[in-house]
Amino acid sequence: MKLRAQQSQWDQLGRTDPLWAILTDPNSRQGRWDPAAFFETGEKYMEALMGLAGSLGLPARRETALDFGCGVGRLTQAAAAYFDQVTGVDIAPAMLELARQYNRHGERCRYLLNEQNHLRQFAGGSFDFVYSCLTLQHLPRRHIRAYLGEFVRVVRPGGLVLFQLPSEHRYRSLRHFLLHNIYSTVARKILRRPDAMDMYGIPRPKAEQLLRERGGRVVLAMEDGSLGEEWVGYLYGVTKTGPEPITVKSKS
Repeated sequence: MKLRAQQSQWDQLGRTDPLWAILTDPNSRQGRWDPAAFFETGEKYMEALMGLAGSLGLPARRETALDFGCGVGRLTQAAAAYFDQVTGVDIAPAMLELARQYNRHGERCRYLLNEQNHLRQFAGGSFDFVYSCLTLQHLPRRHIRAYLGEFVRVVRPGGLVLFQLPSEHRYRSLRHFLLHNIYSTVARKILRRPDAMDMYGIPRPKAEQLLRERGGRVVLAMEDGSLGEEWVGYLYGVTKTGPEPITVKSKS
């Protein structure tokens, strides 16, 4: 899938059911997400992320942060409690329009459109903290690989990158594999349903190798239970300096 198709899909979701598209609670479709409750989930998630970052002793400074795939700013707004300046980037103009409407931190939170599979609008070493949640998994692997390299490039030495990424699918059988792929293809390419979100992943060894090749050091690979039973995934922590990688078993 080209980024243009991704942009069209998420822009349509941003106009029709944006909060559900970001957090797909089945009870919150068709505009039933309460915005206050929705943004509260962002505050709790960011609190957990910053607690994890603190256990790693990173980032060294808390001046600038980048929220990749910011949507309507669920985590961007929450990050403003920890950083002086937070930048959210997204591919969908409709999502960014809403993010600016929901912004409660003035110029401390800015929202920018990013339509390419790079982050060249930012100089290298621009951010102390780079994070991405529930975004990379919807991108084809070639784009995931490109963005992972960009995360390492734009983070400062002594900074921290935290991102969540699927590793591999747990197909129960060949039949399950075939049915999953047929349904996905029909929903996206024939019916053109914007709510049919495909999922992609990169095996952990390949993801870690790519990060090392780009100059990053993986300091955390924690099992991520947010993907449900069908996917194995990890929350990765990456810096340009730091200790050897560790693996933490998920408690979920």
